[in-house]
Amino acid sequence: MIGPLSIPRRLNEVLPWFNAIAAYDYDDPKPLAALIRSEPIPPEFKDAIANIVSGNRCPNRKAAVKMKIPAAERMDVAEAISVLIGLYKILLRDSERLEKIADRQGKEHIEIIRQLQLLQRKSVENFAEKIGVSVETVENLLRDFRTRVARWSIV
Repeated sequence: MIGPLSIPRRLNEVLPWFNAIAAYDYDDPKPLAALIRSEPIPPEFKDAIANIVSGNRCPNRKAAVKMKIPAAERMDVAEAISVLIGLYKILLRDSERLEKIADRQGKEHIEIIRQLQLLQRKSVENFAEKIGVSVETVENLLRDFRTRVARWSIV
């Protein structure tokens, strides 16, 4: 399972642009067109948009055909799942809190950790079921999201 992701503050401020570029990359230009019409282009995205306009950046139509989640929703879904996983990871790293929970429930510390890890897996499975895709599809989506966030400044 893929772990949580820390999103840089500036990226969080320009997330609609980040998501719109990702949607364009998967052959859905509508979100990007709407943003260009309604807002000034953030400096971080000017090169990417210039590359789109010049034809140097083209959508990946092959990958778009295989998608099970609409392009415009991919990054929003990945962000939501990443937040969910992140909450579990934060709790799993808080050993003091885990000790208190274990003491209150009369269980061993490791039992609480295993329960949280199981809840984390089940949450991702439930999320996948609710949006009608496999857990592997969700993991691939998270991997794509992490990769894009890791290199977001070069969009």
